[in-house]
Amino acid sequence: MAQISSTPVEASGSGLSPTSPQTPMGTKLLLAVGVAIVVVAAVAAAFLAFGGKSEPSADQQIETAIRDFYSTLDKDGFVAANAKTCAADRAELAALSPQAREQFQQATLKVRIDKVRDVIVTGNDAKATIDGTLTLTVPGEAPNTENSTDEHLRNEDGVWKICSAPANKR
Repeated sequence: MAQISSTPVEASGSGLSPTSPQTPMGTKLLLAVGVAIVVVAAVAAAFLAFGGKSEPSADQQIETAIRDFYSTLDKDGFVAANAKTCAADRAELAALSPQAREQFQQATLKVRIDKVRDVIVTGNDAKATIDGTLTLTVPGEAPNTENSTDEHLRNEDGVWKICSAPANKR
């Protein structure tokens, strides 16, 4: 009867023992651990690069567009804010007579937005209700103050923009 030895024996000619990490079993284990480390490092790098944040929702993008538009309107006036509107609104402003354009430039709007709510998105169009205080002052007229207003927007090239022109034609 043959006896089995439990002591490591060198493989003939290779200089490796069966328990060495260089055997096929040990190599597979090292390879698996190496791949796992690379995967974990890639996930961690992606998390750090993107901050773990996903793309803002349409509601968030719409609220940002509204606040940005009204902030520009409040600080820099109608003509500056016009750059943040849809193509149809920009075309309407461009088509105004010189007198009407001057009236736009002289008008002021003081805005305090408390809340943007009830956002409804239909394809590339959206509507949202703005709560706060919006006071429009046109030279020669009494100020007009509203506490709530609906705002219409259009998504152009992936960017939500104020878009009142089509809403005014409905």
